[in-house]
Amino acid sequence: GQPYVSAVEVWNEPNLQREWYGHPLTGGDYMRYFAPAYDAIRAFSPAITVITAAPAPTGDSDVSTNDRNWLQQLYNAGLARYGADVAVGIHPYGWANPPQATCCAQSRGWDNQPQFFFRDTIEEYRQIMVRNGHSNARLWGTEFGWATFDGLTNSLGQRPTDPPDQPFYGFIDQWQQAEYTLRAFQMAQERDYLGPMILWNLNFAMIPG
Repeated sequence: GQPYVSAVEVWNEPNLQREWYGHPLTGGDYMRYFAPAYDAIRAFSPAITVITAAPAPTGDSDVSTNDRNWLQQLYNAGLARYGADVAVGIHPYGWANPPQATCCAQSRGWDNQPQFFFRDTIEEYRQIMVRNGHSNARLWGTEFGWATFDGLTNSLGQRPTDPPDQPFYGFIDQWQQAEYTLRAFQMAQERDYLGPMILWNLNFAMIPG
C-alpha cells in the first residue's frame, strides 16, 4: 500500500550555523548525510518524494554559506545522479519585495542582493540545476511567504515588538501580503519545473501572553 508519508525533506537550512549547532554545512558536507538518508527512505518506500534540504537564502558569513554556492556544491558532490527521483528544496523568500520583482532596484539594506527576491531565487536555482544536467528534477518550495505585523496584536493590544525587530515586517500590510502570496502561487503554477509550494508563517512573531 501507499505510505502515510508522501514526502520527506532531509534537513532544513543546513547552510546556517544555528540549524547545525556547529558550523554552517557546505553542500559537500551535507551530501554525506543526504546519501544514507535517501537510501533509508528508499528502502522503506519507492513512492515517497525525497527532497534535498532547502538552504536559507543568504550570503557567506561566519554563520552561513551562500545558498547559490551551496546548491552548486551539492552538484559537485553528485546530486544530479539521482535524476528525477529527488526534488530540490528551496526557500524563495521575498522579504517585502513583490514576487515578480528582481534585484536590485533599491538598496535599503535587505534588498540589495538576489537572495531577497522570490523570482531571482527560483530562477537562479533553476539555472544551476539545468547547468548541472538536472533539468528533469523539480524545485519544491518548502517555505516561502511575506511576513507582516499589520493588525497583529493580542487581547491587550500588544504587538510582538514595536517597531518590528526586522524593519521589512512593517513595510507591507495584510492586503499586500495576500496579493503577493496569490501572485507567487500563480507564478509557480506557470513554471512546470516547480512542484508544491508550502506557505509558511504569515507573521514570524510571538506576541506577549
